Amino acid sequence: MDKLVIDLRGNGGGMMNEAVNIVSAFVPKGSLVVSSKGNSLVGEQQFKTSLEPVDLELPVVVMVDSGSASASEIVSGALQDLDRATIMGTRTFGKGLVQSIRPLPYNGQLKVTSAKYYTPSGRCVQAIDYSHRNEDGSVGHIPDSLTHEFKTAHGRIVRDGGGITPDVKIEGREYSRLVYSLVVNGVVEQYAMEFVKTHESIPAAKDFHFTDFDSFVEFAKGKEFDYRSSARTYFDQMKKQLEKDDLASSMSGQLAAMEKALEMDKETFLRLKKDEIIPFIEREIVIRYWFQEGGVEVDIRYDDALRKALSSPLI
Repeated sequence: MDKLVIDLRGNGGGMMNEAVNIVSAFVPKGSLVVSSKGNSLVGEQQFKTSLEPVDLELPVVVMVDSGSASASEIVSGALQDLDRATIMGTRTFGKGLVQSIRPLPYNGQLKVTSAKYYTPSGRCVQAIDYSHRNEDGSVGHIPDSLTHEFKTAHGRIVRDGGGITPDVKIEGREYSRLVYSLVVNGVVEQYAMEFVKTHESIPAAKDFHFTDFDSFVEFAKGKEFDYRSSARTYFDQMKKQLEKDDLASSMSGQLAAMEKALEMDKETFLRLKKDEIIPFIEREIVIRYWFQEGGVEVDIRYDDALRKALSSPLI
């Protein structure tokens, strides 16, 4: 193996002990992974590696995004602070709170926030302002004046303020509103089920490529889903506001022209977004023959962020 990628994108976390075990594979035994600090009743706890490492030299990349939270941030934050991995992607969610369970009468339970998690350098994982977030749940911009500097094992400066900031920023791929609608409404999944009924087998996952897009278009045309573009939804919202403000009638000509320009039938829009849709169709079909392992192979095939990470000169 030349290098290892730990993909924590969209990983909302899990068990603390497993996060420590993952880090322990790459750092010396006894290394501090994370600590929790609370009030005087809770005190401070330190979690250190207790296993012998598997490898201390292999280049490691950890990929994160705004969906990486909690235990995922512990892994990425520890490996970054210990200068053992290069963190790539976008800033993580910023969930660094410790909850304690307190029993209540009548078999009730109360979950109380009792401490916060801190990386080896002393950074708090929790977002400073977690009540105001972007639409995707990520932390908004926090000025440096509200953050503090910390240093990694080799003296690199890192900051707190919410989540783990990557060493290398790599934006994930953005998909159109149409693709989200096809997936959320189960159109792609339903088509894959119909495909399986008429195809006893397919090539290996790495060799399978979906080519019958015309049949998908015909199938999708008969399904109910919102196929408006993002621009059209914004137009519809704007039009409603203009009507509320009694401005729509005076702008009827401009509105009619814009509405006509934005109008697009279902088939035309589906064909326009063909390159975006096909990866989702391929994955849904492949996992029905080659299960989740095959689905991962399809994901990797179209993962531009992963290719950028692997080609980075920093690893």
